[in-house]
Amino acid sequence: MTENNNLFGENIFEYDIYELANWIYRCKYKYVNIKTKAEKAEAEKFISDWLEHRERHKEFYDSDTYQEALIASNYKRPIIYAKHGKKRVDISELVYPDRMAWTGTLPTLSTANADEFAEILKNNVAETVDNYFELIEHCFHTPTDYKENIDNMLKTFFKESYVLLDLVSLPKNTDISKLTKDEMLDILKKQVRPKGYYLKKATPKTKRKSYVEQFKEFEISKSTYFDWKNETKEERDYDKKFIVSLGLMLGLPIDEFEKLLNFNGYTVNFSRRQFDEIVCNAVCVGFSFEYVQILIDKANAELEKKHGKSCGKIPQLKRNKKKTK
Repeated sequence: MTENNNLFGENIFEYDIYELANWIYRCKYKYVNIKTKAEKAEAEKFISDWLEHRERHKEFYDSDTYQEALIASNYKRPIIYAKHGKKRVDISELVYPDRMAWTGTLPTLSTANADEFAEILKNNVAETVDNYFELIEHCFHTPTDYKENIDNMLKTFFKESYVLLDLVSLPKNTDISKLTKDEMLDILKKQVRPKGYYLKKATPKTKRKSYVEQFKEFEISKSTYFDWKNETKEERDYDKKFIVSLGLMLGLPIDEFEKLLNFNGYTVNFSRRQFDEIVCNAVCVGFSFEYVQILIDKANAELEKKHGKSCGKIPQLKRNKKKTK
Protein backbone atom coordinates (compact mmCIF):
# COMPACT_ATOMS: atom_id res chain seq x y z
CA MET A 1 0.00 0.00 0.00
CA THR A 2 3.04 2.25 -0.29
CA GLU A 3 1.62 4.39 -3.12
CA ASN A 4 -1.45 5.27 -1.09
CA ASN A 5 0.18 5.70 2.32
CA ASN A 6 -0.50 9.45 2.27
CA LEU A 7 -4.25 8.86 2.41
CA PHE A 8 -4.44 5.59 4.30
CA GLY A 9 -1.75 6.71 6.72
CA GLU A 10 -3.89 9.59 7.97
CA ASN A 11 -5.31 9.22 11.47
CA ILE A 12 -8.92 9.47 10.31
CA PHE A 13 -10.13 7.98 13.62
CA GLU A 14 -9.53 11.34 15.32
CA TYR A 15 -11.29 13.37 12.59
CA ASP A 16 -14.61 15.10 13.14
CA ILE A 17 -17.41 14.34 10.67
CA TYR A 18 -16.44 17.14 8.28
CA GLU A 19 -12.73 16.30 8.27
CA LEU A 20 -13.61 12.64 7.72
CA ALA A 21 -16.03 13.57 4.93
CA ASN A 22 -13.26 15.51 3.22
CA TRP A 23 -10.98 12.47 3.50
CA ILE A 24 -13.67 10.26 1.91
CA TYR A 25 -14.14 12.88 -0.82
CA ARG A 26 -10.41 12.92 -1.58
CA CYS A 27 -10.34 9.12 -1.79
CA LYS A 28 -13.54 8.95 -3.86
CA TYR A 29 -12.24 11.34 -6.51
CA LYS A 30 -8.55 10.52 -6.50
CA TYR A 31 -9.09 8.91 -9.91
CA VAL A 32 -11.55 10.54 -12.31
CA ASN A 33 -12.08 10.36 -16.08
CA ILE A 34 -9.96 7.25 -16.41
CA LYS A 35 -8.99 6.75 -20.05
CA THR A 36 -5.99 4.41 -20.28
CA LYS A 37 -5.19 0.89 -19.07
CA ALA A 38 -2.37 2.30 -16.93
CA GLU A 39 -4.74 4.73 -15.21
CA LYS A 40 -7.26 1.95 -14.68
CA ALA A 41 -4.58 -0.31 -13.16
CA GLU A 42 -3.62 2.48 -10.72
CA ALA A 43 -7.27 2.99 -9.81
CA GLU A 44 -7.76 -0.76 -9.26
CA LYS A 45 -4.76 -0.79 -6.90
CA PHE A 46 -6.17 2.17 -4.99
CA ILE A 47 -9.61 0.56 -4.71
CA SER A 48 -8.01 -2.66 -3.45
CA ASP A 49 -6.03 -0.70 -0.85
CA TRP A 50 -9.18 1.12 0.27
CA LEU A 51 -11.05 -2.18 0.68
CA GLU A 52 -8.11 -3.55 2.65
CA HIS A 53 -8.14 -0.43 4.85
CA ARG A 54 -11.84 -0.98 5.54
CA GLU A 55 -11.28 -4.65 6.36
CA ARG A 56 -8.67 -3.67 8.98
CA HIS A 57 -10.91 -0.98 10.46
CA LYS A 58 -14.36 -2.43 9.82
CA GLU A 59 -15.80 -1.36 13.17
CA PHE A 60 -14.93 2.27 12.43
CA TYR A 61 -16.29 2.11 8.88
CA ASP A 62 -19.57 0.69 10.22
CA SER A 63 -19.86 3.40 12.88
CA ASP A 64 -22.46 6.19 12.83
CA THR A 65 -19.62 8.71 12.47
CA TYR A 66 -18.38 7.18 9.23
CA GLN A 67 -21.91 6.71 7.89
CA GLU A 68 -22.73 10.39 8.50
CA ALA A 69 -19.41 11.40 6.93
CA LEU A 70 -20.38 9.40 3.83
CA ILE A 71 -23.44 11.62 3.43
CA ALA A 72 -21.39 14.75 4.03
CA SER A 73 -18.78 13.70 1.45
CA ASN A 74 -21.42 14.23 -1.23
CA TYR A 75 -21.37 17.98 -0.59
CA LYS A 76 -20.06 20.24 -3.36
CA ARG A 77 -17.81 23.03 -2.13
CA PRO A 78 -18.81 26.63 -2.90
CA ILE A 79 -17.25 28.38 -5.88
CA ILE A 80 -15.30 31.47 -4.80
CA TYR A 81 -15.79 34.55 -6.96
CA ALA A 82 -13.96 37.86 -6.85
CA LYS A 83 -16.23 40.69 -7.95
CA HIS A 84 -15.46 44.22 -9.12
CA GLY A 85 -18.11 46.30 -10.86
CA LYS A 86 -19.92 44.06 -13.34
CA LYS A 87 -17.01 41.61 -13.65
CA ARG A 88 -16.55 38.51 -11.55
CA VAL A 89 -13.86 35.85 -11.73
CA ASP A 90 -13.68 32.33 -10.29
CA ILE A 91 -10.71 32.34 -7.89
CA SER A 92 -11.47 29.03 -6.16
CA GLU A 93 -8.02 27.66 -6.93
CA LEU A 94 -6.45 30.58 -5.04
CA VAL A 95 -8.55 29.90 -1.95
CA TYR A 96 -8.68 26.12 -1.57
CA PRO A 97 -5.46 24.28 -0.72
CA ASP A 98 -6.25 21.62 -3.30
CA ARG A 99 -9.00 20.86 -5.81
CA MET A 100 -10.72 18.46 -3.42
CA ALA A 101 -10.66 20.62 -0.29
CA TRP A 102 -13.89 21.84 1.25
CA THR A 103 -12.66 24.70 3.35
CA GLY A 104 -9.89 27.15 2.60
CA THR A 105 -8.49 30.54 3.40
CA LEU A 106 -7.37 33.64 1.55
CA PRO A 107 -3.58 33.39 1.37
CA THR A 108 -1.41 35.63 3.61
CA LEU A 109 -3.88 38.46 4.03
CA SER A 110 -2.27 41.48 5.66
CA THR A 111 -5.19 43.15 7.47
CA ALA A 112 -8.23 41.01 6.59
CA ASN A 113 -9.09 38.13 8.90
CA ALA A 114 -8.27 34.91 7.04
CA ASP A 115 -9.62 32.79 9.91
CA GLU A 116 -12.99 34.48 9.55
CA PHE A 117 -13.14 33.54 5.88
CA ALA A 118 -12.27 29.92 6.67
CA GLU A 119 -14.98 29.89 9.35
CA ILE A 120 -17.60 31.21 6.93
CA LEU A 121 -16.81 28.46 4.44
CA LYS A 122 -16.88 25.84 7.18
CA ASN A 123 -20.22 27.10 8.47
CA ASN A 124 -21.67 26.94 4.97
CA VAL A 125 -20.56 23.32 4.74
CA ALA A 126 -21.86 22.42 8.20
CA GLU A 127 -25.22 24.12 7.74
CA THR A 128 -25.83 22.56 4.33
CA VAL A 129 -24.75 19.07 5.40
CA ASP A 130 -26.83 19.21 8.60
CA ASN A 131 -29.90 20.04 6.51
CA TYR A 132 -29.07 17.11 4.21
CA PHE A 133 -28.80 14.76 7.22
CA GLU A 134 -32.25 15.81 8.42
CA LEU A 135 -33.88 15.41 5.03
CA ILE A 136 -32.39 11.94 4.45
CA GLU A 137 -33.54 10.79 7.89
CA HIS A 138 -37.04 12.12 7.25
CA CYS A 139 -37.13 10.75 3.72
CA PHE A 140 -36.51 7.11 4.57
CA HIS A 141 -38.56 6.99 7.75
CA THR A 142 -41.70 8.29 6.03
CA PRO A 143 -41.94 6.16 2.87
CA THR A 144 -45.30 7.47 1.70
CA ASP A 145 -43.78 10.62 0.21
CA TYR A 146 -40.14 9.55 -0.14
CA LYS A 147 -40.05 10.24 -3.89
CA GLU A 148 -41.11 13.83 -3.35
CA ASN A 149 -38.44 14.15 -0.64
CA ILE A 150 -35.77 12.74 -2.94
CA ASP A 151 -36.75 15.23 -5.62
CA ASN A 152 -36.50 18.00 -3.03
CA MET A 153 -33.01 16.78 -2.05
CA LEU A 154 -31.87 16.86 -5.65
CA LYS A 155 -33.31 20.33 -6.27
CA THR A 156 -31.87 21.75 -3.05
CA PHE A 157 -28.46 20.15 -2.67
CA PHE A 158 -27.36 19.46 -6.22
CA LYS A 159 -26.99 23.06 -7.33
CA GLU A 160 -23.57 24.56 -6.82
CA SER A 161 -23.32 27.47 -4.40
CA TYR A 162 -20.91 30.37 -4.30
CA VAL A 163 -19.21 32.92 -2.06
CA LEU A 164 -18.70 36.43 -3.45
CA LEU A 165 -15.73 38.69 -2.59
CA ASP A 166 -16.21 42.36 -3.46
CA LEU A 167 -12.89 43.97 -4.40
CA VAL A 168 -14.11 47.49 -3.69
CA SER A 169 -10.71 49.16 -3.22
CA LEU A 170 -9.62 48.74 -6.85
CA PRO A 171 -9.68 51.60 -9.37
CA LYS A 172 -13.14 51.88 -10.90
CA ASN A 173 -12.24 50.74 -14.43
CA THR A 174 -10.11 47.72 -13.43
CA ASP A 175 -10.99 44.63 -15.47
CA ILE A 176 -10.30 41.76 -13.04
CA SER A 177 -10.94 39.19 -15.78
CA LYS A 178 -7.62 40.24 -17.36
CA LEU A 179 -5.54 39.92 -14.19
CA THR A 180 -3.02 37.10 -13.82
CA LYS A 181 -3.15 34.71 -10.87
CA ASP A 182 -0.24 36.49 -9.17
CA GLU A 183 -1.84 39.90 -9.71
CA MET A 184 -5.08 38.67 -8.18
CA LEU A 185 -3.22 37.21 -5.18
CA ASP A 186 -1.46 40.53 -4.68
CA ILE A 187 -4.79 42.37 -4.68
CA LEU A 188 -6.33 39.96 -2.19
CA LYS A 189 -3.38 40.46 0.16
CA LYS A 190 -3.70 44.24 0.00
CA GLN A 191 -7.44 44.47 0.62
CA VAL A 192 -8.10 46.61 3.72
CA ARG A 193 -11.22 46.95 5.87
CA PRO A 194 -13.70 48.62 5.81
CA LYS A 195 -13.11 48.97 2.07
CA GLY A 196 -11.69 45.49 1.82
CA TYR A 197 -13.27 42.22 0.83
CA TYR A 198 -16.84 41.49 1.81
CA LEU A 199 -18.06 37.96 2.37
CA LYS A 200 -21.56 36.97 1.43
CA LYS A 201 -23.24 33.78 2.58
CA ALA A 202 -23.13 31.03 -0.04
CA THR A 203 -26.39 30.96 -1.96
CA PRO A 204 -27.72 28.56 -4.62
CA LYS A 205 -26.45 29.42 -8.07
CA THR A 206 -29.27 28.40 -10.32
CA LYS A 207 -27.63 29.02 -13.69
CA ARG A 208 -25.03 26.26 -13.32
CA LYS A 209 -25.53 22.52 -13.66
CA SER A 210 -28.96 21.41 -12.48
CA TYR A 211 -29.44 17.99 -10.90
CA VAL A 212 -30.98 16.76 -14.19
CA GLU A 213 -27.75 17.56 -16.03
CA GLN A 214 -25.84 15.61 -13.38
CA PHE A 215 -27.90 12.50 -14.17
CA LYS A 216 -25.52 11.89 -17.09
CA GLU A 217 -22.64 11.30 -14.68
CA PHE A 218 -24.59 8.41 -13.14
CA GLU A 219 -26.10 6.93 -16.30
CA ILE A 220 -29.59 7.92 -15.17
CA SER A 221 -32.19 8.47 -17.86
CA LYS A 222 -34.09 11.73 -17.37
CA SER A 223 -37.32 10.21 -18.71
CA THR A 224 -37.01 7.16 -16.44
CA TYR A 225 -36.45 9.34 -13.39
CA PHE A 226 -39.51 11.50 -14.03
CA ASP A 227 -41.69 8.49 -14.87
CA TRP A 228 -40.59 6.92 -11.57
CA LYS A 229 -41.08 10.13 -9.56
CA ASN A 230 -44.50 10.99 -11.01
CA GLU A 231 -45.97 7.51 -10.89
CA THR A 232 -49.37 7.79 -9.20
CA LYS A 233 -51.93 5.42 -10.76
CA GLU A 234 -50.15 2.09 -10.88
CA GLU A 235 -46.93 0.48 -9.75
CA ARG A 236 -44.31 -0.36 -12.33
CA ASP A 237 -41.10 -2.33 -12.09
CA TYR A 238 -38.06 -0.11 -12.66
CA ASP A 239 -34.64 -1.44 -13.59
CA LYS A 240 -32.52 -2.16 -10.52
CA LYS A 241 -29.55 -0.39 -12.10
CA PHE A 242 -31.58 2.82 -12.17
CA ILE A 243 -32.34 2.57 -8.44
CA VAL A 244 -28.70 1.72 -7.64
CA SER A 245 -27.43 4.67 -9.69
CA LEU A 246 -29.89 7.03 -8.01
CA GLY A 247 -28.72 5.86 -4.58
CA LEU A 248 -25.09 6.40 -5.57
CA MET A 249 -25.88 9.90 -6.84
CA LEU A 250 -27.59 10.77 -3.55
CA GLY A 251 -24.56 9.46 -1.64
CA LEU A 252 -26.69 7.36 0.70
CA PRO A 253 -25.13 5.20 3.46
CA ILE A 254 -26.01 1.51 3.35
CA ASP A 255 -29.12 1.55 5.60
CA GLU A 256 -30.84 4.29 3.56
CA PHE A 257 -29.52 2.82 0.31
CA GLU A 258 -31.09 -0.52 1.21
CA LYS A 259 -34.40 1.16 2.09
CA LEU A 260 -34.45 2.90 -1.30
CA LEU A 261 -33.98 -0.49 -2.96
CA ASN A 262 -36.56 -2.16 -0.68
CA PHE A 263 -39.17 0.48 -1.50
CA ASN A 264 -38.72 -0.56 -5.13
CA GLY A 265 -38.64 -4.33 -4.61
CA TYR A 266 -34.86 -4.91 -4.49
CA THR A 267 -32.00 -5.59 -2.07
CA VAL A 268 -28.20 -5.61 -2.03
CA ASN A 269 -27.54 -6.07 1.68
CA PHE A 270 -29.21 -9.47 1.91
CA SER A 271 -28.08 -11.03 -1.35
CA ARG A 272 -25.31 -13.37 -2.45
CA ARG A 273 -25.29 -12.14 -6.06
CA GLN A 274 -21.90 -10.78 -7.03
CA PHE A 275 -23.36 -7.55 -8.41
CA ASP A 276 -25.11 -6.94 -5.08
CA GLU A 277 -21.99 -7.72 -3.05
CA ILE A 278 -19.94 -5.28 -5.14
CA VAL A 279 -22.54 -2.52 -4.77
CA CYS A 280 -23.00 -3.17 -1.04
CA ASN A 281 -19.24 -3.00 -0.36
CA ALA A 282 -18.93 0.10 -2.52
CA VAL A 283 -21.70 1.91 -0.64
CA CYS A 284 -20.28 0.95 2.77
CA VAL A 285 -16.83 2.28 1.84
CA GLY A 286 -17.94 5.34 -0.14
CA PHE A 287 -16.81 4.51 -3.68
CA SER A 288 -17.62 6.78 -6.58
CA PHE A 289 -19.81 5.64 -9.47
CA GLU A 290 -16.65 5.18 -11.54
CA TYR A 291 -15.03 2.98 -8.88
CA VAL A 292 -18.11 0.73 -8.81
CA GLN A 293 -17.84 0.24 -12.54
CA ILE A 294 -14.13 -0.61 -12.23
CA LEU A 295 -14.97 -3.30 -9.67
CA ILE A 296 -17.63 -4.75 -11.99
CA ASP A 297 -15.21 -4.73 -14.93
CA LYS A 298 -12.55 -6.48 -12.84
CA ALA A 299 -15.00 -9.13 -11.65
CA ASN A 300 -16.19 -9.75 -15.22
CA ALA A 301 -12.60 -10.15 -16.42
CA GLU A 302 -12.02 -12.76 -13.71
CA LEU A 303 -15.24 -14.59 -14.67
CA GLU A 304 -14.23 -14.64 -18.33
CA LYS A 305 -10.75 -15.92 -17.48
CA LYS A 306 -12.23 -18.71 -15.37
CA HIS A 307 -15.26 -19.71 -17.47
CA GLY A 308 -14.63 -18.36 -20.96
CA LYS A 309 -16.12 -15.50 -22.98
CA SER A 310 -19.57 -17.05 -23.09
CA CYS A 311 -20.02 -16.95 -19.32
CA GLY A 312 -22.77 -14.88 -17.70
CA LYS A 313 -21.46 -11.40 -16.94
CA ILE A 314 -22.26 -9.05 -14.07
CA PRO A 315 -24.46 -6.15 -15.27
CA GLN A 316 -22.59 -2.94 -15.96
CA LEU A 317 -23.89 0.40 -14.70
CA LYS A 318 -22.52 2.27 -17.69
CA ARG A 319 -24.55 1.95 -20.88
CA ASN A 320 -21.93 3.17 -23.34
CA LYS A 321 -18.69 1.94 -21.91
CA LYS A 322 -15.59 3.03 -23.80
CA LYS A 323 -12.63 0.70 -23.99
CA THR A 324 -9.38 1.87 -22.40
CA LYS A 325 -6.22 1.80 -24.45
